[in-house]
Amino acid sequence: MNDGKFQVIKALILGILLGAALVGSAVVISGGFGKIAAGFSTIAKPDRVVSVRGLSEREVDADLATMHVSFSVTAETLEEAHKLFDARYAEITDYLKSNGLTDEDLIPDKPDIDFRKAYTSKERKYNDEGKMIGYENVDHPSKANISQSILIRTNNLKAISNAYMHTTELDGTDKEFSYSGVNYDFVGLNAIKPEMIAEATKNAREAAEKFALDSNSAVGKIKQASQGWFSVNDAEEGMEQRKVVRVVTSIDFYIVD
Repeated sequence: MNDGKFQVIKALILGILLGAALVGSAVVISGGFGKIAAGFSTIAKPDRVVSVRGLSEREVDADLATMHVSFSVTAETLEEAHKLFDARYAEITDYLKSNGLTDEDLIPDKPDIDFRKAYTSKERKYNDEGKMIGYENVDHPSKANISQSILIRTNNLKAISNAYMHTTELDGTDKEFSYSGVNYDFVGLNAIKPEMIAEATKNAREAAEKFALDSNSAVGKIKQASQGWFSVNDAEEGMEQRKVVRVVTSIDFYIVD
């Protein structure tokens, strides 16, 4: 075989190999572009979501009221102080029950007893001009003090209101007595929670549907939801016996074509 024919055969073989390489590269590149195209397709169609809030609010009557009353008695002996204390305690509790409260509504705290024995102290003595002229012994009698606090906690709002309005009947120049204002609460929240959550969710979906309608779409399933906190506040200033219960839910809905 002469050199000319050899060169032709060599060139032919190289051409075949080069062509095969180009075909393989085209397949790889085509596959790569296919994956990239699929990626772009995914990016181009993300989940469509709308975030909305739903409100539920209602006005209710307070169902629990609390008030504190406190008193103290003082005497020279513990025996006398206990007698005064028992009489004063009976006077206050009888007054509260006369307004419609019961023993179950009254929660007394542990009495605080303070007793100081009689003693003598040496103190400075002054003349009429205010000049110290020496010392003198001063006798201090024994002193016993007993104080008591009573928590009133009741569902009878009328009774505690009546008692509060007339507590001045228990005042006196020789009697230590004090009382707090009445605090009104609503503790029946668990009974209305399910209805309020359902109502808030319904309002949220209605808001999402309005958004979807404006964009020629429809509301799908819930993607995620947050219930939010329930709040209980006075209906108005000076209307402590009426409460407003409020909850706001935050919900993400899928939007579908």
